[in-house]
Amino acid sequence: MNDKRYDPIEVGSRIRKIRQCLGWSMEKFASEIDDKAKSGTVSNWETGKNLPNNERLKRIAEIGKITLEDLLSGNVPQVETLKHWSFTMDYETDEIVINTFLNEQKIQLRACEKDIKSMASWFDLARHMKENNKKTHSNK
Repeated sequence: MNDKRYDPIEVGSRIRKIRQCLGWSMEKFASEIDDKAKSGTVSNWETGKNLPNNERLKRIAEIGKITLEDLLSGNVPQVETLKHWSFTMDYETDEIVINTFLNEQKIQLRACEKDIKSMASWFDLARHMKENNKKTHSNK
């Protein structure tokens, strides 16, 4: 591979997208590449300081379920596609993706709860005002 043919920043961006879409930390991603890779190594790839060697590039493409050429110069699939693919990888990956999804749902539910509580407060206030209005008009 000739590093000069490929933009390290663009390749790094695609590597980051794969890792983030899988919900993996840099440390987890590094351990999935090979036993010598470290989180700092992944950081260097993602920031474009350097490119992984050929074996690591092949492994990253495999993890991302894309071709090596797409990793180096093409597009990375959408988040939903990577999440779907990750369910076939292993239990730990499935658990991470499921937990990420559930956490996103919990955040959305909390927001809905706040909206519902706010609406309930408005309804209580409106009911109270209506009752007071009735009392005021019935006392006249």
